[in-house]
Amino acid sequence: MDRRTFVLTGACLLSACAAPSAESGVFEALKSGGHVIYFRHAATDRRGTDAPDWSRSRQRNLSEFGKLQSRQIGEGALRRGIPIGDVRVSPFFRCMDMAELAFGRFETDDRLISTSNAEGDPAGRVAYLKRLISTPFDGPNLVLIAHSSNIREAAGLELAEGEAAVLRPTGGGFASVGTLGAELW
Repeated sequence: MDRRTFVLTGACLLSACAAPSAESGVFEALKSGGHVIYFRHAATDRRGTDAPDWSRSRQRNLSEFGKLQSRQIGEGALRRGIPIGDVRVSPFFRCMDMAELAFGRFETDDRLISTSNAEGDPAGRVAYLKRLISTPFDGPNLVLIAHSSNIREAAGLELAEGEAAVLRPTGGGFASVGTLGAELW
């Protein structure tokens, strides 16, 4: 074995023995249930702005990459043995489609409409989300699929499309367990 091969082999062995990634700790926590997994919808085609009562053709929909991300998330949750309970989504097609592709089921929740949508009660939607992420529960993890503005205003977190915030409700608030990009599932 020449010196270069020896060094590369040693580096590979060291990286394999390195401490587990932060993501592995987040996935381990999810196996016990009782967490809220808040997803910003997967990648979109970025065409236009929309409203929940618009037809699919007028809304910003998942791109092909977003559909792939959604399937990858669902397959990863299943492969990792992560228990999934209720799946609640904003009534936009991009959120419903992500839920269907990832988990095969969902219920729409108008209180998860983007807080940047001025119609209705944006402050009430923030308060509702704060209650969801702060109220402890036993059993499978709760999945929420909505928009970046909601989690930013309720928890101060910024998520990319397809990224998830994993939160543990504590009663008086929540603990952030970590974030997971779609590519990590």
